[in-house]
Amino acid sequence: MYAFLLTVIVLCSGTAFTLAKVKEKPELVQEFQSETIKLPDPTYDSDTSIEETLRRRRSVRSFKDSPLTLAEISQLLWAAQGITSPRGLRAAPSAGALYPLEVYVIAGNVDGLPDGVYNYRPYRHE
Repeated sequence: MYAFLLTVIVLCSGTAFTLAKVKEKPELVQEFQSETIKLPDPTYDSDTSIEETLRRRRSVRSFKDSPLTLAEISQLLWAAQGITSPRGLRAAPSAGALYPLEVYVIAGNVDGLPDGVYNYRPYRHE
């Protein structure tokens, strides 16, 4: 019997956040092959200020049918849970620096990345 909580970032033709709870469904848990993908280094500064970014932010309900790049995936993962200090602190806050969240990528339209489910390892950025 398997019971677990899976938090995923879905990156296919667009970006969406999904929370799925799988309970007592052993047929959903399969053996898998582990492949480590070293991500490109994230960009730590840009020509756009945080104020400009916030001012221009809008929700989008229609998405392009063009693939994301591995560099874009890298930047999104770093912004979600990436390491931002030598002490191991991350981009997203966590009470007591416990970081109970794991990030998964379900890749279905990413250049240079085979379709599949990937677990993000922030300390190695892979």
